[in-house]
Amino acid sequence: MKKKLIKIIGMMLSALVLASAGLMQQGPGASAATVKNRPIKILAIGNSYSNNATEYVSRIASSMGLDITAASLYQAGCPLRRHVAYYEAYRDLGKEGYYSASNKNKYESLYINGVRQSGNASIQEAIAYTDWDYITIQQMPDYCDDITSYYTEQNPYITKLYDYVLDELEKNGNKKCEILIHQGWSFSHAMSIDRAYEYYPVDYENTKEFFAKIESTVNEAAALLKEKCGLEKAPEIVPSGKAVQLAKDEFGFGDTFGNPDSMYADYISHLSQNGRYLAACVWIETFAKKAGLATTDVRKATFVPIGTDVTADRAAALRSCAHEAVTGESDTVYGSWRAVPLGDGVTVTNYTGKVPKDGKLIVPARLSGKKVYSVSENAFKYVEGITSVTIEEDKTPSEEPSSSTPSSSSEITSSEDSEKEPSSSAVSGSEQGNGQTEGASSEKGETDRNGGSGGFPWPFVVLGAVLLLAAAGAAVFFILKFKK
Repeated sequence: MKKKLIKIIGMMLSALVLASAGLMQQGPGASAATVKNRPIKILAIGNSYSNNATEYVSRIASSMGLDITAASLYQAGCPLRRHVAYYEAYRDLGKEGYYSASNKNKYESLYINGVRQSGNASIQEAIAYTDWDYITIQQMPDYCDDITSYYTEQNPYITKLYDYVLDELEKNGNKKCEILIHQGWSFSHAMSIDRAYEYYPVDYENTKEFFAKIESTVNEAAALLKEKCGLEKAPEIVPSGKAVQLAKDEFGFGDTFGNPDSMYADYISHLSQNGRYLAACVWIETFAKKAGLATTDVRKATFVPIGTDVTADRAAALRSCAHEAVTGESDTVYGSWRAVPLGDGVTVTNYTGKVPKDGKLIVPARLSGKKVYSVSENAFKYVEGITSVTIEEDKTPSEEPSSSTPSSSSEITSSEDSEKEPSSSAVSGSEQGNGQTEGASSEKGETDRNGGSGGFPWPFVVLGAVLLLAAAGAAVFFILKFKK
């Protein structure tokens, strides 16, 4: 009896040791939630804008304990009609004919997690590459506000593309994949009002009006897909454009290119590193929620790309902006004021209250206990009548903000200051058209602000130790009791 009991206790101890070891081997960044998070894979059939949006997805997601693969089938400025033409070229010419030098109807490359891959640059091959969970389709930037570029009875581009993607998924036995529409963003302010714009002349009062047209057009395209393809519901929309507009209008980011706080990288409105970080956060929160993952709130992410204009404060603001664009939940609004992190305090980035009769606006010294250090130049972008802005004196001692903060000013003497022309400074070499990494992947110099990817899992170590001690104590107790 004693030998049998000792054997049972030994087996229990062995099991506890293995379980504890398994918990401890989950590595840096592990948490109870990550156990419930399954890998998800997303393919964007798009252009340089989809490259911009997917560049940081995998790295930001990893800092949340998520495993998300984001790929982009890329051809510069590719509209829906060309996506359809490329599919039909591969179908009609075969692989050899498709890749021949004489065929111009083909994609340039497939990017996976921001890295250019060789081959697989057709819709058919990209879909067969792996068992995707989600696929997005999108219109090119220049046409995203024109519903006739999506669908007419003579040229039903979006319904054709949707059906082609479904056919390929069926051929590959993929019944779980869902197709969504990726929403584009408005151009920078200067390009949105420029009738002589080189690529696609537009004539809007401002980017807010431009995006409103984009949003309504994409919604109409989704409704058309539901109607024409006999779907139970319209495809969901990934609101990257909504987040970009919110960042420019209310989070203090520049509606320009070439500045540290800009949303854009160049005059054709590719996203800057700020914008790419933001769009990636939108993708993560959108797809994590759709997949029913345990971790969905992108505000919990810690990855910040070192060596870019994305500072820790800007990253926090961009994550909040993405979360709000996807969920509608805000953590940066204090009454009539919106304020985002700035060191140990905040900077005011938007005001929705009344304008004083004399035009002189006084900003509270603190918002929800946080010291107001400055007011963004863009805080009164759509507000008229303000002649001066002053932050009231704060009688509570406080430390100065860190040097790594969004560009801002503590006092605005005229409402005209908020309508400065965009900077014409040169764009760095790393922010070219598609903004992706050529060749092998390298994350040198990129980490999250907590070091590594989330810190050592001490809770599991402690839990394992407690379980082992308890089991050992119980074993000794029973052995001694039976000896008596």
